[in-house]
Amino acid sequence: MPSFLSVLTREQIRLLKPLLNRMSIPRARAFQDALGELGAKLVAGRVVFEPVLMDAFGACFALPANEKDSNRAILYLHGGGFVAGNEKYACGFAGLLADRTRRRVLSAAYRLAPEHPFPAALDDALAAYCYLLDKGWEAGQIAFAGESAGGGLIFSLCLRLKQLGLPLPAALVGISPWTDLTLSGVSYRTNARKDPSLSMKALRSYVSVY
Repeated sequence: MPSFLSVLTREQIRLLKPLLNRMSIPRARAFQDALGELGAKLVAGRVVFEPVLMDAFGACFALPANEKDSNRAILYLHGGGFVAGNEKYACGFAGLLADRTRRRVLSAAYRLAPEHPFPAALDDALAAYCYLLDKGWEAGQIAFAGESAGGGLIFSLCLRLKQLGLPLPAALVGISPWTDLTLSGVSYRTNARKDPSLSMKALRSYVSVY
C-alpha cells in the first residue's frame, strides 16, 4: 500500500497538472532546476558533487559518503520530455540516487530540444557511457538508470551500443520510462485521466520539437 506521503505528493502534482502542461519550455526548465536544487539540499553532507568536463554537455559525479564499491558506477539520464532538465536537475536527482544506492552516479545533462533535436541526446548519452569505459570501468560494472524521457533514452542507448558492437551494461533501471514517442499505445488513452502530471497535448509538443 502506498504511504500517506506518496499519496499526498501525487495529489499535489495532480493539482498542478493544468499549470505544468501550460508551462513554456524556459519555465519548465526553471521548475526542474528548482527541483534539482531541492534534491541536492536533501542529501547535503551525505553526497559530494564533482563536475566532469564533457565536450558538448554538462555532467557531474554524485559521490556518496558511504560508497559501497567504487569499482561500480551508475549512468543516470534525467527526465524532462527531452526539452527540460539542465545540470542542476540532473545532479539533484543523481544525488538522491547515489544516496539511496551507495554507488557513485554519473549524471549526464544531455543537450535539449528544440535547440538540439534528435539525435543530440542519444549522442551525449553515448559519450557519457564511453567516458566511463575510458576511465577504466568495465561494462559489467556499470548500470544505466533513467526516469521518464531518460528512462526511454537508456533503452535507445543500448540499441545504439548493439549497432556499434560496444559492450552492454550490467543492468537497466527504467523509472516510469517514456518509450513510445509515436504516442500510439493504448495506455495513452486508457490512462489519460490517471496520469498525475502529463497530457497528450504536452507529449505531442515534446515529440514535435525532439
